[in-house]
Amino acid sequence: MTFNDTFAYIPLFAAAAAALIILILLVVIYKKNTARVSFTAFLADAFVIAGTVMAASLPVPEDTTSK
Repeated sequence: MTFNDTFAYIPLFAAAAAALIILILLVVIYKKNTARVSFTAFLADAFVIAGTVMAASLPVPEDTTSK
């Protein structure tokens, strides 16, 4: 069974989608003043979104040592 690289990044995109949903919920909570939401929570969530999208979308260099 061979490994297909097209499916390898699905968990990263799923994590980015989950972080985006959390960011939307943080904004809703902040706007309604339901609870106190710190700037650190927004910043951490933005870093998670950026990191997962960058990791999933940047090309991986090919391994030339095994050829």
